[in-house]
Amino acid sequence: DGSWCVACTSPCANCSTSAITCTSCIATYSLTGTNTCVSCGAANFFNSVSTVCEACTSPCQECQTTATHCLACISGYNLTPSNTCIQCSAGNYFNGTACAACTSPCLTCTGSATACSSCIATYSLVSASNTCIQCTATQYFTGTTCAACTSPCSGCVTNAATCTSCIATYNYVSASNTCIA
Repeated sequence: DGSWCVACTSPCANCSTSAITCTSCIATYSLTGTNTCVSCGAANFFNSVSTVCEACTSPCQECQTTATHCLACISGYNLTPSNTCIQCSAGNYFNGTACAACTSPCLTCTGSATACSSCIATYSLVSASNTCIQCTATQYFTGTTCAACTSPCSGCVTNAATCTSCIATYNYVSASNTCIA
């Protein structure tokens, strides 16, 4: 009868009247009102009403079905289970659902309320354990723990012999951070 089948041209999955007049598209492509298939890319979504690609609304980095239905967020934002992006303020962390407060003595935290990334005043951060410790006036922070100052220092910083104050009968020399009799 003179009719024959012609293969559709990708990205058409199915076509009619010609190899490029699409009736459906391969995965990741969407069918437009002009019977063509488009791939919108990560920062865009296919608007099924207007049948065109539209940009995601910041802070969405990737979106689907609407400009604010996020699949991924820009740096500094977190993706919630309801597909929105939120940014936690200082002193808060993202708990997988929402922003929650860090626990003192954490000033800032990451991943949990007690995983400190910085500490409140008078506390020092132990990076290896993400904890904060407070040394007494007669101790200094070693980077991992508190250690005692050595006599005649009654207060010290940086190391046991860098004095900030002295025991009785010794005088403090601020120029050298030492104590002399």
